[in-house]
Amino acid sequence: MSDSLKKLNFSLLQRPFSLAAMMIGMALLGAAGAIGLRSENPVKREGNHAARSDSTQAETELVTEKSHPAATDAIAHTTAHKIESAGDEKHSEQHADPVHLVVESDAHADLMDHSQQSTHDDPFSEESLGFAESTGPDILIGSKQSTRETPDAHPDAPAALPHDVDQSAATLKSAAAAREDKITQQAVNLMSIADEQLASGSYVQAMRAYQDIRRKSQGTPGTSILMRLALCAEAAGRRAAALEAYRKVAATQADPAWAGVARYGEARCLAAVKRHDGLQTDLLRRVLLDESEFVPTVRNEVLHLIGRDLWHEQSTMTSVDLLDEKTLTVPEWSVDPARLLDELPLLIHETPTKIGPVQFQVLRVDDKTPDSISVRLSCGTTRLEPLLQNLLRGCRLEFEISALAAHQLQGRTQQVHVDDSRLAALLDGMTIPYDLCWQQRADRIMILHHSELTPEEFRQCRLSSAERILRVAVTDGAVSGQAGHSRLALATLLYEQKRAADAVQFLQVQIESEPRSVVETEAAFNLGKCFMALNLRNESREAFLRSIDAAGGLTDVKIAAYIFVSRLLLEDDQSKLAISNMMRGVALSDDSPMETFAALQLASAYLVFGNPQGANSVLMERREELANGPGREAAAFISSLARFRAAVLADRREREGWAVVSALSEFKPDQYCGGHWAVLVAEACEELGLEAQATDAYLLALKKLPSSWLRDRTVLRLAARYQHDHEFEEARLLLATLTTTEASQMALQAKLRSAEVSMEQDHPEDAIRTCRLLIDATDTPQLERAALRIMGQAYERKKNHHAAISCFAGMLPVESADEMMDDSAVKSATHSPTNERHDQ
Repeated sequence: MSDSLKKLNFSLLQRPFSLAAMMIGMALLGAAGAIGLRSENPVKREGNHAARSDSTQAETELVTEKSHPAATDAIAHTTAHKIESAGDEKHSEQHADPVHLVVESDAHADLMDHSQQSTHDDPFSEESLGFAESTGPDILIGSKQSTRETPDAHPDAPAALPHDVDQSAATLKSAAAAREDKITQQAVNLMSIADEQLASGSYVQAMRAYQDIRRKSQGTPGTSILMRLALCAEAAGRRAAALEAYRKVAATQADPAWAGVARYGEARCLAAVKRHDGLQTDLLRRVLLDESEFVPTVRNEVLHLIGRDLWHEQSTMTSVDLLDEKTLTVPEWSVDPARLLDELPLLIHETPTKIGPVQFQVLRVDDKTPDSISVRLSCGTTRLEPLLQNLLRGCRLEFEISALAAHQLQGRTQQVHVDDSRLAALLDGMTIPYDLCWQQRADRIMILHHSELTPEEFRQCRLSSAERILRVAVTDGAVSGQAGHSRLALATLLYEQKRAADAVQFLQVQIESEPRSVVETEAAFNLGKCFMALNLRNESREAFLRSIDAAGGLTDVKIAAYIFVSRLLLEDDQSKLAISNMMRGVALSDDSPMETFAALQLASAYLVFGNPQGANSVLMERREELANGPGREAAAFISSLARFRAAVLADRREREGWAVVSALSEFKPDQYCGGHWAVLVAEACEELGLEAQATDAYLLALKKLPSSWLRDRTVLRLAARYQHDHEFEEARLLLATLTTTEASQMALQAKLRSAEVSMEQDHPEDAIRTCRLLIDATDTPQLERAALRIMGQAYERKKNHHAAISCFAGMLPVESADEMMDDSAVKSATHSPTNERHDQ
C-alpha cells in the first residue's frame, strides 16, 4: 500500500462519521440508478411493441378522428387507476405472475381473440350488459397487477433522503401520467372501432368490443359504456334485455341528462314491442306534467313515441291494403344507431329545464275549452283530485268526477312543472295513466272511468289525446328524426276521421320541409289518396308520380302508386298514358307481392279501351302467378272476357260466353281497386243478355267511380237502359247527375238524351228548355239538327204550329214570354238548393 493510501485510510479511520456518510451516499446512488433503469423498462418494452404493431396503430389513428366527446369522457372515467409507490412497483415486478408482465397486445387481435372465445356465449346477457356482479377484479388495458406492501416489508433497505425521494417520485409520477394518457387513448381508439361496427350494423361484434373494454377497465363501468351496450342490444332486436338495461341506468344514474336519455331508450323499446301500458303510464305523466324530468330534445322525442303509440292502439288502419283508397300507410319507425351516437354528446350536455317557484297563471284563453286555454303551473307533490279541482276552477271551468274515477285517483299524487301548456294536455296527463277519460259538457269537465264509456266514446277520447300530443310533437320537435313518421301518423288519424283537407296540410308540410326524407315515398302516396278523396284529380296524379320518383321507399308502395296513376288516367279517357304508365309499373313489379295486381290493372285497362289481345298477352306472361296467387278470380274473368271479345265464329263465342258466365259467378268487382271493374262486369252482362245483372253492375260502378269521363259514360249507358225499360223518371234524375263540363261532347249528348226522356214523359216544356240550352252550348251541326227536331215535336205537342214549322225548317224560334217566365222560375229553383248547400 502506498503512503498516500495509508494516510487516506488513517484519516478515514480517525473520522468514522465521514466514512459512514460516504457509504450511505454510494448506496443512495446505486438505488437511484436501479430505480431509473426499472422505470425505463416499460417505455422500452412499449416502444418495441409499437414497432411490432404499426399497422394496428395506423388503423386506430384513422378511427380516432371520428371518436365522440362523450366516449373520451367515459374512457377517462373508466380507465382511471391508482399509481403505486416506487417501492411497491419494484417489489411487484420482482414477485408478479409472468402472465401479468405481458405488455399491451394488438387491439384488433385482442378483440378477435375474445370474439373467438365468446362465440358460443350470449353477448346480450345481463352480465354482458354490465349489471351482474364481477367475480374478479377488473384489469385495465395493458396494466399490471401490483401487490401493496407495507414499508416494513424490506427492513434492510436503506432510508432515502427527502430530496432524492421527491425527485424519484416526480419522475415516477410523470411516467405514470404519460402511461395513463396512452392507455386512455388506446381505449378511445377501441371505443371508436366499436362505434363504427355499431353504426355499420355489426351489432354482435360491437357488443363484444364494448364488453372487452368494460372487462379490461377498473372499477364500475362508465355510463357511456352501459348506454352503448343497451343500444347494441336494442339494435340487434334483443329489446327485453335492452329495456332492462335502460331502466337500470335510469334508476342508478344521478345525472338527470343521462337518466333522461336512458328513459328515452326505454320508451323506444316499449314502443317497438307494443307495450302500450308502459308508455301511457309513468312516461306519459313525466312528459306531459313535469318538464324538468327531461331535457327539451329528449322530451320531444318521447312525445313522438307516445303520440304514435296512442294512435296505433286505437287506429283501424294498422293493417293497410295499399290499393284501398280509404286507408293510408305509415311505415314503422326504427332506431338509427349511428344517429343516436352522434346525438348523444348533444343530449347529455343540453341545458335542462329549471324548476321555478310555486305559481299558477292563465296565459291565454281563446275559448272556454281546454284546447284553447294555456297555463303556467309549478307545484310540488299534491294529491291529484284536489289538484284537478283547483286547476279547473282557476281556468273558470266546473269540475265533476264520477265515483269510479274518484276511487281510481284515491291516494294518487303528482308534481307539475310546466311553463306553457294547454289545459287539455294537462288533463290527459292526469287521466290517461289511470285509465280515465275527460269530457267537456258546456262549462263542466267530467272525469269518467273507462268502464263508464262506450267503446267508441273511449276510442274517440284516446284518438283526441293522440292528436293533441302529435300536434305538440311535430311543432316543438320538428327537427327530430321521428317528425316524418309522426306527421304521417297524424295525417292518417285525420283522414280516418273524414278530415282529408287537414291531412293534406300535414302531408304537404312533410314533403316541403323534408324533400329527401325516408318517408317521402309514403308521404306522397298518402297525399295522392287524400287528393282523390277531395276529387282533385290532377293534384292526385302529381302526388302519385312524386311517390314513384322519390329516392328509396318501399317498392310495393311505388307499384301501388303506378296502379292509382293508371286508374286516374283510365277514368279520364287517356288510354295511351294509362297503358304506358302501367307497363312501367308491371316491369317494376317483378318478383314482388304486387306483381299480380299490377298485371291485372294493365289487362283491365286494355279491355276498357277495346284491346282484348293485349289483355290476354299480359295474363299469359304471368299464368302461373295468377293461377295460384291473389286475384285468381279477377284473372279468370279478364281472360274469359278477352277471349269472348276476340272470338269471331259463333260457336267459339258461345263457348267463351259460357266461360264468362262461370267466371262472373265467382268474381266480386267491389273488392278490387277502381270502379272500372264494375263497368267491365256490366258490359259483359249486357253482351251476354243478363239485363238485371248489368243494371246492378252499373249501379255499383256509379258508387265507386268519382266524377270523371268514365262515370259520365256509365251514367249515359244506365240512363239508356232506364229509358229502354220505360223508367223515364229514373233516367231523367240520373242524367241530372252528369258532372262533365258543358263543352264536353258527352255532356251535350246527355242533354239531348234528357230532352228525349222529357218528351217520352210528356213534358214538352222541359224538352224545349233543354234543347235551347243545347243549341246555345254547341256548334256541331248534327247536334243542332237533332235538338231542333226534338223542339219541333215539343212545339207540335203544345199546339204551337208556327214555332214547330220554324224548328223543322232549321231555324230557332223566338222565345215566348211564357217560356221566359218558366226559365226564370226554373233558374231560381235551381239556385236556391245550391245556396242552401253553400250555407251548410
